Amino acid sequence: MSRQQAARARTVPLVDLRLFSSRLFCGALVANDSVMTVVFAGVSFLLTLHLQEVRGYGPAAAGLLLLPSTVTILLLNPVGGRVSAPRGARLPVAAGVLLLGAGTLVTAIIGRRCLSWVLALGLPVLGAGLGLMSIPLSDTAVAGPPEELAGTASGVFKVTSMPGGAFGVAVMVAVQQAVKTGQAGDRAKAAGLSGSGAQQRGDAVTDSQLADSITSSLDQASRDALTAAYRQVRAVGTGRAIALAGLVAVVAALALPLLWREPKPGTTTGAAESA
Repeated sequence: MSRQQAARARTVPLVDLRLFSSRLFCGALVANDSVMTVVFAGVSFLLTLHLQEVRGYGPAAAGLLLLPSTVTILLLNPVGGRVSAPRGARLPVAAGVLLLGAGTLVTAIIGRRCLSWVLALGLPVLGAGLGLMSIPLSDTAVAGPPEELAGTASGVFKVTSMPGGAFGVAVMVAVQQAVKTGQAGDRAKAAGLSGSGAQQRGDAVTDSQLADSITSSLDQASRDALTAAYRQVRAVGTGRAIALAGLVAVVAALALPLLWREPKPGTTTGAAESA
């Protein structure tokens, strides 16, 4: 890099670090990346796999069963903007995170039983929380920093949602796999496998070839019993991972009013940030 290029990089950086001196921007960024995208991406991923691999729905049917959350996201989107205009963003964001957590906890019951009311109640509440906080979060992220950094703030806010979602999927899948591995051996013993075979079946939850080789050596009745036990283990793992995400969201909703400081009435955002 030439001296001229280096000097230009210092004067016109890709991301101006002054952006992160805004408490409002950082608060919106954390709420978006650590709660909204992490929980929603992880829950959507696990529910899609659960409906297809455990409950036997096709991809199109599984997608349609997740549609209620999309409907309430669209319906509540304008409500969040209208509430935040006179009252500030903290109230709709905190309420949205709380609804997200409550809906996620209800949806976690799917790990024990797959009743229509679980999805019919849990997903709309989850989606309502997302819709309620979406616009206030975006508005706060853009309005919090100085005016000349509004474009950069918008870009950083959206770009960081991607790793947030990926992190949520990774963490929730890891929790699901840990629960599955811990329970698979006991379920396999109950289904008729020997001690060594049950231990292998517990290890096979992350190795499909090993699982197939173990299953192929069994008679049909034992194979069916083992398959049913394995599906139950997957369901329990999915339910516990989703429940953990719901608890994280509820705790975040309770902590948010203490951490999110609204500007005083009649004070501009920039003045509040510099105070």
